[in-house]
Amino acid sequence: MSENFLEKVKFLELRYNKFLSFINIQEQAIADYSNYFGLDEEDRYENPFYESYKTEDLIKNIRDNIISTVIRIFNKKYPNVYLCSKDFEECVSKDKHGNLELEIDFNKINLKIDDFEKRSDEFALKNLVKHSIKLIPYKLLKDENWKYRKFKKEEIVKNNKLILYSGWSYSSPNTEHTSYLLKLISVVLDNAKPSIAEENKAVHFKYYKNGRMDITFEDSKKAELVAELLEKNQEEE
Repeated sequence: MSENFLEKVKFLELRYNKFLSFINIQEQAIADYSNYFGLDEEDRYENPFYESYKTEDLIKNIRDNIISTVIRIFNKKYPNVYLCSKDFEECVSKDKHGNLELEIDFNKINLKIDDFEKRSDEFALKNLVKHSIKLIPYKLLKDENWKYRKFKKEEIVKNNKLILYSGWSYSSPNTEHTSYLLKLISVVLDNAKPSIAEENKAVHFKYYKNGRMDITFEDSKKAELVAELLEKNQEEE
């Protein structure tokens, strides 16, 4: 993992630990006030420092924002890798019931990020294919009994075109999945790294009123190469 990323994670760790230390300060203030004024447990609501649950809720939100920030920093470098908070759950402490607590193990975060970084192209390729396959016509993914089936590349290639389905009308196409496919085309045709591949600008696409989408290549071989990669990497539902 790069030094720059380590520095950013360390920055987050130091600031977050300052918030955690406030809980100890608050708990001490609650105890001091109760002792000074002779309050029992049932009188705790008279203690002006009592509302610790609000402090915990605040820090839980900050904890979640810290994880989101780590993901955002990673995605600035590797935009095509999909990460979510669930990928970092093991970096957060848990109580005996498995509920997330407040402590974050930033060393574990560094280890996770290091692994994601080393496998960034692997994860990105899987993500690009996953979204691109959502453009495959639905009827090609179901058999006569409406059970999942794998499509064959010959079913989506027509001369120098990929015949796909945007899932939307021509006036409102599904541009998100199309963007992933255009990046995947750059991986196949331009040997771009999957983790940082950008949309291919050499192909042309056209949307139809019925949701059909054609992507046109310079020649049929290029269309077949993209279709072949999609065919090989499709997963069972």
